[in-house]
Amino acid sequence: MTLVATAILAWELGEFFKHRGEKSWCREKSVVAKTNHGVDFTSIAAAVEAAPNNSPQKFCILIRKGEYYENVFIGREKTNLVFVGEGMGKTTIMSNRTVDEVLNGTQVATLLVKGKGFMARDLTIKSSAASDKDHRGALENWAHQSIFYRCSFMGSHATIWAYEGRQFYRDCQIQGSHYFIQGDAPAIFQQCRINSFKIHAEEKVVISGQSQRSLMSNSAFVFHLCEFFTMRSVIASSEETYLGGAPEAYSKTVVMQSFLDASIAGWFVNDSTPHTVYFGEFNNRGPGANFRTNSPCIHFIDDLSTASHFTVRVFLNGTNWLPQDVPYAADIV
Repeated sequence: MTLVATAILAWELGEFFKHRGEKSWCREKSVVAKTNHGVDFTSIAAAVEAAPNNSPQKFCILIRKGEYYENVFIGREKTNLVFVGEGMGKTTIMSNRTVDEVLNGTQVATLLVKGKGFMARDLTIKSSAASDKDHRGALENWAHQSIFYRCSFMGSHATIWAYEGRQFYRDCQIQGSHYFIQGDAPAIFQQCRINSFKIHAEEKVVISGQSQRSLMSNSAFVFHLCEFFTMRSVIASSEETYLGGAPEAYSKTVVMQSFLDASIAGWFVNDSTPHTVYFGEFNNRGPGANFRTNSPCIHFIDDLSTASHFTVRVFLNGTNWLPQDVPYAADIV
């Protein structure tokens, strides 16, 4: 870019953050828009390709409002990359690939992230694949110390695959129907809104499927200060929504200090669920918080010490790597 273009870009991002009452902390930046007038790129993938490899500091890509039909890949060499949109529902990255429509090895998720320190904020990531197809959804995340702030994730099956690496989701909206939050990562979803809906009559509405495979792994899904809602069609049919199931023998999911609406019926367990599975609840509220199932897998946490193991401070060691511009509750509130 020329010096003039760089100056304009710095002013644009500065004004963008100023409008939100926030401070711009990006030193290096590029801009993506649907038109090529006065911007660096017209596709997100091109902006990612041009971003520096193994960057020790944050490199921001400002994505202007619009719908971008792309499958975006963030490789391991693209460290500390930041996507900045113009708001949920305004900046949208979307794809409609399904598992049975692509060749072996082709990326299916709308956004696949492997670069350490990745962050996305103020945008929507959507899988628009046909709801009756088997597909991987909006996000496939392998990135250590990744952050999603004020993002919307839209899909049906496996909307989010949180595979590995410490992951933090704050003030996000996540939509899906059947095991739509999956993976084996240590991940905390804090102050997020979880929206469930039903597609097939024979299919259970199950929110999460955490996949810890052994006691040696220290992974879990933690939902802290979240809200769980189900669309009216499910409630009207008297169907129940389950907080989570157990794809693996050591699956671990904890819901703390969250609101559960009337459709929530606890956890998807039966006599064959291994006793090594851990489903925890602590100080939840709402009509769904009163549902009780007798199972050795389900733990109603009644002491602060145990609950504190699943906080941002302890479980993610988040106070040592989460940036100041992303709000978070480090402890039980």
